[in-house]
Order: sequence, then C-alpha cells, then structure tokens
Amino acid sequence: MSKNKKMDAIRKSSSNLDKILLILTIIISSIFWVFALYAPITNIQGEYQINKDDSSYRNITQIILNYNADRASVDIKFEDNSDFILSSSWKQIGSPSLPYDSIEIYFNEQIINNSILEINITDSGYGTFTNEYEFYYDFEISIDNSYLINFNAFLSAANLKLSASNTNFNDFYINSYAGNININGISSEFENFTLQSISGIIRMDTSLSNFSNINLTSISGYIDLDMTNNILNDNINITTVSGFVNCKFEDLSFSSERIFNIKSSSGYVDLSWDQAIIMNSPAILYINTISSSIEVDISTLKENIDSDKFILYVDSQSGYADVNLYEEEY
Repeated sequence: MSKNKKMDAIRKSSSNLDKILLILTIIISSIFWVFALYAPITNIQGEYQINKDDSSYRNITQIILNYNADRASVDIKFEDNSDFILSSSWKQIGSPSLPYDSIEIYFNEQIINNSILEINITDSGYGTFTNEYEFYYDFEISIDNSYLINFNAFLSAANLKLSASNTNFNDFYINSYAGNININGISSEFENFTLQSISGIIRMDTSLSNFSNINLTSISGYIDLDMTNNILNDNINITTVSGFVNCKFEDLSFSSERIFNIKSSSGYVDLSWDQAIIMNSPAILYINTISSSIEVDISTLKENIDSDKFILYVDSQSGYADVNLYEEEY
C-alpha cells in the first residue's frame, strides 16, 4: 500500500472515531440531563389517623366526611373491623422540574353535640396524579363502617374512587367538575344518593343495597350504572346532555311503583335488565333522547310480562329506538 493510501485510511479511521466519540458524548450528555432534570424524587408524603382508643371519641355514633380536595385524587374505603376511626396515608413522587407545587393534604376535625365527628379534608398545590411530570401518586383513606355516615365531596380535577361494605349512609353527595367518580362494591343502606359531574365519568356498581333515591347527572361525561339485587325505596333519575348512558339492572326489588327517568339530549342510551324474580309492583321507564339512539333489552318471567309490570315510554326524536321485552326461562 502506498504512503498516501495509508494516510487516507488513517484519516478515514480517525474521522469515524471522531463521529463515534461525538455520538457517545451526545448520548451521555442527554442521559445526564434527563437524570438531572427528571430523576424521581419524593415530593411529599404523610399520614393521618384517628384512634378509637382515644377517649375524646368514645361517644361518637355518626361521621360527617367532607372531601373538598380539588386536585388530590383519592381512594376511599369503608371497611369492617378497623383499628382506627379513620386512617390515611399519601405519597407523591415527581421530578425536580415539576412546574407545580406538590400537593399538600390537610385534615380538620371537630366534635358536634358530643356524638358527631365532622372531618374536613382539603388540599393545596396544583399538581395532580395525572400530570405528565409525575411518576407516582397515591392517596388512601380507610374509615370504620360501624358509624352512620354523611358523605359529601366537591371536586375540581381530582378523581374519586369509593368502596363500602355494610355501611349505613344518611346522605351521599358528590359534585365533580372534571374528575372521574367511581363507586364500586357498594353493599349498604343509602338514604339519598346523588352524583353530579360536568365532564367527568360516573361509574356506579352496587349490590345487596337499599336506596331511597338515586340521582346521576352529567353534562358531557359518561354514566355507567350497574345494579344487582338492590332494594329501591324511591325512584331513579339519570340525566345527561351529551354523555353516553349505560344501565345494567338485575333482580331489583321494590314494594310500590317505581319510576326510572333516563334523559339525554344527544347521548346514546343503552339499558339491559334481567329480572329473574317476580315484581310486586310495576316499573315505569321513561327513556328519552333528542338526537341519538336508544336500545332497551329486558328479559324477565312470564308473570311479570302478563301482569304488565314493565311499562315503557321510549322516545328518540331523530335517532332510532330498539326495544325488546321478552320472556326468559330461569
């Protein structure tokens, strides 16, 4: 090989090495800045407990729980055999570059008339667990279900998930602007049950419960109601402007006439009902939508059909309405 060719080969090899070193430098530099700016750190964590053994709470028979944390999404559980009247913990993990203040959780309590414990929960900060800058968020509240409960929640962007077993609610009210409401595994007695949302999703799944009345309202959010083996002491009202409504009923019981009002301006309505037990009183269903469609599928005993236990008024002004009421052998 000539001297010139050797020099060209050396130069080419040196050039390739420079390119490789440049690429490695860029990669290492990028990794450094990613870890420097976005490495996970614990922003905030804490806990709050109300001990049953504290003599201050000896005469408590009722709890008023007011959840007014606008952005702190939460998982609330009413449970048997709890060691505490209330036990809560929370943790938020984000990055140093988080452009918002971390969420702070505040509990405030007072005893009313020596027998009612009122607990107010609020927050501060602007980060939420849905924020793209955060890696982890968790906030849980566990409450002893042996007390009569009044539950009230006013949410802005926070999501709320709630489950309750063997719990007696005097009132149950949730109002959300954009956060999702997920009521799952309810097995209890309710006097008044109201869920309202502007654009958030409402999901409610109940079984083996008594309800005085149920009111679900949404502007543009999805409403999903699933009821199995429930006793209805009053009517059911579901209203949405543009959200989709999905109802699944199975073996509902009521001792007098019950009205089911389901209204939507432009949202699709889908109702399925499987009634394998004899109804003592009629169910009157008013299902109405203006510019969308309706599907109703009811299967039941011959006795319920012959005695006109299902009375349906279905109207869709510009969409189609498909209604099926038929006998099923169980």
